[in-house]
Amino acid sequence: MAERFSFRVALIGSGRLGTQLAMALEKGGHRIAEIFNPSQKSAEKLAYNLYSSQLVNSLDFSDSDCNFFIIAVPDEAIEQVATEIVLPDEAIIVHTSGATPMSILEVTAAENFGVLWPLQSFSHGAAISFSQLPVIIEGSNDYTLEILNRVVASIGAEPVFMEEEERKNLHVAAVFASNFTNFMLRSAERVLEKDDISLDILKPLVVETIRKAFEIGPENAQTGPAAREDFTTIDAQTLLLADNESLQRMYRMISQEIIDSKYESDV
Repeated sequence: MAERFSFRVALIGSGRLGTQLAMALEKGGHRIAEIFNPSQKSAEKLAYNLYSSQLVNSLDFSDSDCNFFIIAVPDEAIEQVATEIVLPDEAIIVHTSGATPMSILEVTAAENFGVLWPLQSFSHGAAISFSQLPVIIEGSNDYTLEILNRVVASIGAEPVFMEEEERKNLHVAAVFASNFTNFMLRSAERVLEKDDISLDILKPLVVETIRKAFEIGPENAQTGPAAREDFTTIDAQTLLLADNESLQRMYRMISQEIIDSKYESDV
């Protein structure tokens, strides 16, 4: 019988991403043995939901028997953690950021380091399935890359190797596709609120828009007054937004971008 593939994991950061990743790793046969987080309450909540995890209050892991370390903190805190952490020999350490260079982990003096970035948005109270989820990986050497491939596969996700520049560009694209889309939905909600209409009424429209965008491509799926260059409707709707200058300005700008993009694609 083949030896079971599993790691003893130390998790630094128990926020939204760290929590979901820890749960997935435990289901995949790994043990989340130690958790470090400045917020004791957050770390205790995560530990309560895991099989057997110990809270630690120091980044000195020199005596730890963990062999896989995950830095799952906000991007701006990664460098500080990497500078302060003390690792046991032969440990593997990764961060989970799409926008941060892998080289930031060189300061740890670990030979085996890398990136393990789940391409997903993590929100409070919303459980995420890692099944077939793209997880972008990068490793300092072939050994680390192979380990990351196996770790990602063990949680049912899809490992995708990307070098730093590709990953950074993908992160920008993800901001447009996810964060900006969510902001647009919030903007739509603000328009509806003055008439006490629920955002739910737009759900079939939004679902169909996304489906078509992936089926025939966003350019072919684009509809609406700007795509038709229906300036009468554009002007009328701009006037309807007169009570909210920021929404009015955004409506004008995006409508113009849609119109301009029609001609750019013909060049």
